[in-house]
Amino acid sequence: KLIEIADKSGLEAKEAQYKLAANNPGKLISYQITLPIKGKYPDVLKFVFSSLNQLHNLSLDSVQLQRQKVGEGILDATLIFTLYLRREQ
Repeated sequence: KLIEIADKSGLEAKEAQYKLAANNPGKLISYQITLPIKGKYPDVLKFVFSSLNQLHNLSLDSVQLQRQKVGEGILDATLIFTLYLRREQ
């Protein structure tokens, strides 16, 4: 779903990495999702807001932005999200 939202936001999304976060005995399971993307800054913002708006069980943990050259309009971003899912009984 995140890749789909990134595409609709005009971003180039690479393959996401998923890993199970620390296993806790509670009612929720959490997955950490690392998503590298490439695009313009306004498109990155649009993607972040769209993702959080559409996936209510998602949190944004970290954003890293890097621009290769000062005047370049395209930047590389790495976003880290946490997805929370209800544990099956």
